[in-house]
Amino acid sequence: MIKVNSLLICLLLSFYSFTLEASGKRIISTSPVITEFISFLGQSKNLVAVSNYCKNKQGLPTIGSSFGLDYEQIVSLNSDILFLESVNDTRVKEKLKKLNINYVELKFLTIRDIKESSYKLAKKLGLTREKLYELFYQLKPLGNTGKKVLIVLGEDTNSNFIKTIRAVSGNSFYSNILGLVGGINILHNSSVSYPILDLEKLISLNPDIIIRIGQNISSEKVKKIWAKTIFKDKVKFMMDDTYLIPGPQILKTYIKIRDIVREAE
Repeated sequence: MIKVNSLLICLLLSFYSFTLEASGKRIISTSPVITEFISFLGQSKNLVAVSNYCKNKQGLPTIGSSFGLDYEQIVSLNSDILFLESVNDTRVKEKLKKLNINYVELKFLTIRDIKESSYKLAKKLGLTREKLYELFYQLKPLGNTGKKVLIVLGEDTNSNFIKTIRAVSGNSFYSNILGLVGGINILHNSSVSYPILDLEKLISLNPDIIIRIGQNISSEKVKKIWAKTIFKDKVKFMMDDTYLIPGPQILKTYIKIRDIVREAE
């Protein structure tokens, strides 16, 4: 019995030591969504640099973003691991390899991407995935409402009148969430990720609901512009910066879209 207990204690101490060592890595984040997941997993204290676009920089050095990194700054920080948000420019990854920077590429386009990337992040830091499992478990599929929905991320205006809008196709976490809560993305089959539509096209699509997602800083201006259109009674607003980042706040986005779609039943 004594030998068994001794062995168990040794195993627990080894696991504890491994967790401490793994989670004590010096981390660089290259995007707001990565920084938010690192914070969600309780690893903010191990960040040594963040992207220029992170809201809560905690007084840390900034290293640009995935689209344009400050390599000199990165090298000087002597990090253990850099989390890189996926970009199409292969030169970024080639440069990191040449500098012998240990990096992990993460993708956050769809809900599946977000799950897989957050799990990978946790694994690379030697952390359990329990909090992540709990988060994604709450994104439950609901019954179909049959409501045709258009998700809008921006407008091109002329004299405060809408000329064109930038919408969301099926290949995004917004569309995934819409499907879960029972809505139908009217642009689900579009081959373009963020298609540009003029008013004539918008009228022909005839959505039941328009969801305008954007920054809270521009909310009043956006609402006034849409109030001048024939869609003023169909448009619902999600004007909060947190809705733009596919991080741990994705549950908040799910709840808001769910309430908008289900309320219209």
